[in-house]
Formats: sequence, structure tokens, C-alpha cells
Amino acid sequence: MRLFKGLFLFLAVGAICALIFAVRAQPRPLTAIDRIQPAMNYAYVRVAGVVVGYPTLADDFLSFTVADDDGRIRVMAYRRAVRELQRNDRIPAPGDRVALEGTLRIREEDASLVLGAADALQIERPEPLAIELAGLDALRDGERAVTIGQIRRVRRVADRLVIVTLRHGSATADVPLPRTVLPDPAALRPGKWLRVTGGAGEYRDTRQILPSEAADLAPADPLPFELRPISALDANLLGAWVTVRGAVTDFRPFTGGMRLELRDKAGKTVDAVVFDSAWQAVPFSETLRLGDDVQVSGLLSEFRGRFELMPELTVDIEAEEGSESE
Repeated sequence: MRLFKGLFLFLAVGAICALIFAVRAQPRPLTAIDRIQPAMNYAYVRVAGVVVGYPTLADDFLSFTVADDDGRIRVMAYRRAVRELQRNDRIPAPGDRVALEGTLRIREEDASLVLGAADALQIERPEPLAIELAGLDALRDGERAVTIGQIRRVRRVADRLVIVTLRHGSATADVPLPRTVLPDPAALRPGKWLRVTGGAGEYRDTRQILPSEAADLAPADPLPFELRPISALDANLLGAWVTVRGAVTDFRPFTGGMRLELRDKAGKTVDAVVFDSAWQAVPFSETLRLGDDVQVSGLLSEFRGRFELMPELTVDIEAEEGSESE
């Protein structure tokens, strides 16, 4: 009799273990982030989405934000799970698609999710979509893209963060670079062209692209631009970035810079207002003569009924080949 009881107990335990393994083998149903309710506090759930923004990683603590079609949630991991993710180089990056399981923590309707274990996180890095810089506006946060722009500004905003501003035509975007992503600083000179791969983002109404590693940044050849006749400038272009070419018919200094008047073959003129920060480094700034052909790029504005171009960098002002200034 004892033998039968022992056998029965053994079979019962085995069945329970098999049931547990079978349940664990089945993927847990996905929970939509916007369906999470306060009553779900401490529930164990599975969510999926795309990583938006850079993760925070320090002292065995990891935090990142995941967005699905309709909501966002902050994900946190601690100690052993973080160390294992680091050891296997599996820290999520902007643009990564992830599926993960963990326990909900809901405080005053603010939900977060604590990752259950390192193996409860699956990561996929999608191929980037090749777009022009203006195409960032059409992407959702976290969508991966590769784009090219001219470096206009490089500024250090913290010990561990550099922000590079890119421009292509009228489109601009910022590229935040934490220390883990920062490439050789010599590659980040204003006026150079840069190819960037990363997840799309936005901060204070400014579009961003967030690379995952230094290899996501590479030098690029300049992109073509549209050269507009001065006679084609009109009020519809105010605030746009335009490039014109014309003969210098007047130039005169003002406090802090130089004002050039350019005229095209149709006899139309536009003023180029160049501040000393750009003008003093122009190679022909001291040899410029009336009649020289000059090409200028800048933001188009209007002052006292006249169109003005506002270049920003020295590379925005060029003398045409064959000009006496050359």
C-alpha cells in the first residue's frame, strides 16, 4: 500500500511540475500599455513596444521607456538582472523593439514595470529606414532611420552629453550624444556632413535622432542643394533656408559684421548679413571686390521691405571660381 501511495504522490508531483513547465512555455498574452489600470498594481504582465530615449544605467540600476501604439511605460531593472544584461551586452538602445515581462508598480496612476529577470527581456534591432532629414517629422518616436545632415553646431550641455545640430535645407534636428556614444570630437566640426543612424525622438518641439553607438555616426559627402535665382525670392520663402548666387554690387561693414548686396542677371538684389563670427574666417574677406561672384546660404528674412539672407557659418559664404577674390 505504501508503495502505491508513494507512486501516486510521485506521479502527482510530476504532473504538477509538467503543468508548471507547460504554462511557462506558453507566451504570456500581451498587455496594451494604455489598458493598464490602478487595480493591476503588482500584476505580472507582458508588454511589447519600442524603446524611446536613452536608458539610465548606474549602480546596478537600469531604467528605460517603452512605447507601444497608444501608451508609454517606464521599465526598471535591478542588481542581478542588470549585471546579466551588461555581461551579455543586452542593454536596450533607442529604436530597439522589445518584449518583456515583469511586475507592475502603480503609484497615483503612474505605472512602471519591474523587469522580472534578464531572460524576461527580448530585444530586436530593426533595419533603419533611409530618409532625408525633413523626413524625421513623419516618423514616430523610436522608429529607426538613417539620415544625412550638415553639422551646424556642437555644444556640450553636461559632462556626459554633447548635442550636435544638423541641417539639410530648411530641416534641422539635434543628435544627443552621451559619453558612451560620443565619437572622435574631430569628426564633429561645424560645416562637415554627417551620416547618423538611430531612433527618432523629440525634445521641446525639436526633432532628434538618437544613435545607439559611436559606429552609428560616420562622415558623409555633401548633399545637393537648390540654387535659387534672387529674382525667385518671395514672401512665401521667409524663414526658409535658401541659397543664391550673385555679383557683389555693394559691401559695407556694420557693428559686428558685414553687409553684402548681391545682384543676379535679372537685376534683382538681396542683402546678405554676415556676422563677424562667420565673416572673419571667410578666405576672401579682405580681398573682396565689387563685381565678384559670391554664393550665400542662409535663412531668408525681411527688413524694411528688403529681403535679407542670414548665413550662420563661414562655409555658408563662397566665392565662385574665376572671381577676382579667388
